[in-house]
Amino acid sequence: MNGTTRLPSKIVSRGFNDDVFVDFSCTYTRTYTVMALVTSAIVCVTTLFGNTLIIVSIVRFRRYFKASLYVMIANLAASDLVLGLAMILMFVELIVTEIQGNLKFCMAASTMKLVSYSTSILSLLLITADRFMAVVFPLKHMLKTNQKKFFCGLMAATWIIPGTAIIAIAVQTTSGITHEFVVCRIGAIMPFAADVASILFMITVIVICTVLYCIILWTVKERPMRALTERLYKKSVKKTSLMLVVSALFLLCWVPFIISSIIVFVSRSLLQSASCAREYVVFLGFLNSSVNWIVYGASNRKFRTAFKQIIMCAFGRIGRRNNTLQLQSSSENADQSVKGSTSTRQQIIMQPVTLN
Repeated sequence: MNGTTRLPSKIVSRGFNDDVFVDFSCTYTRTYTVMALVTSAIVCVTTLFGNTLIIVSIVRFRRYFKASLYVMIANLAASDLVLGLAMILMFVELIVTEIQGNLKFCMAASTMKLVSYSTSILSLLLITADRFMAVVFPLKHMLKTNQKKFFCGLMAATWIIPGTAIIAIAVQTTSGITHEFVVCRIGAIMPFAADVASILFMITVIVICTVLYCIILWTVKERPMRALTERLYKKSVKKTSLMLVVSALFLLCWVPFIISSIIVFVSRSLLQSASCAREYVVFLGFLNSSVNWIVYGASNRKFRTAFKQIIMCAFGRIGRRNNTLQLQSSSENADQSVKGSTSTRQQIIMQPVTLN
């Protein structure tokens, strides 16, 4: 457009004096577009519905979800909601050709995805640390969970720290781009240093969480339970098992993206194929945000009960509204019929009587 040809390719800087040409035409095919549209629609609908359900459950039934773990779960759900909103932008970008490659639109969607992804990782790290304290050091955990300001500060930090860094990188990247059209793909839009740092950050968090969960499992196996604390201990272990499943799903969905990213960083010969593969497997990571609420509902009785009550209440209101409308219409019909019968009786009475 504007007399120029828009090529889906990019000179990608891999470091000092190491600039390479990467062809992203593999992400401008019909296969990629269909896959991206379907995945974006699924992630958008399920993520927005499921994570809203989680947050509403924790807020509405806060009497039953008052433990520190549920505050962190709500924070994780909020970060997944941001991804759901970002997927709306991606869906629009795939449909509306006029905004494809628009710099500001691309940076807005990419920034939302990165903030969501970073906050989710930090939330999982804090959840793992919380479960570690609950199982390994239960008394210290009980004292810490009463410090609401401390936990609110931690939750705020999971947004402020990555958000500030990502917005600063986005502003710097935008200022360095002089042309209007950009290849809005992860490997093309992210600076090489920031890309490497994000993957190293993810790997570090995964290693820390793995080590902590191994210690938790060893503690559960080796520590004898006392009769007085057995009930509380079992509840803590159940919560830990739930979050272990959530962390395992996160790892399962993001490992292909991590592996392809490492290949992009270290192999020049496989750079082209790994760059294309990474643009596809990242959608598996996006899908992770849409399954957590299913895990909570299937594994936790509190969440399952809260979900049912909220959904039934929502449908009940719709049903009551429809019943009210039906009652109003039936009463109006009844009034009309009464008026009709009254007028008929009046006509009969007012008719002249002929005597024979």
